[in-house]
Amino acid sequence: MTLVASLGLRPKRIRRGRRLEPAPAIGAAKIKRRQDTSHQELLFRFVWWAHQLREFPSVQQIRDRFEVSRATAYRWRDSLAAAHGINTPVDPSTQEGIE
Repeated sequence: MTLVASLGLRPKRIRRGRRLEPAPAIGAAKIKRRQDTSHQELLFRFVWWAHQLREFPSVQQIRDRFEVSRATAYRWRDSLAAAHGINTPVDPSTQEGIE
């Protein structure tokens, strides 16, 4: 069994003589979502990015960086906290106007 099969993905067929394009470098610049970016790759990029931050990411930071919906940003944030075994920290970007 290959890793591709275990992830539930189909391997891409590559024609002879065709070169594979290297994955784009991920730096401080905003990642543009490509149509061929798999969901798993996007999640791996999120985890990698989140671990480089000095503080827990806010919903707005996640939305701005990965161009996902608000609901998805909340799910990713909650999952990250669960993976760390902590309660989800209060999100300052959602506390505007709340007294």
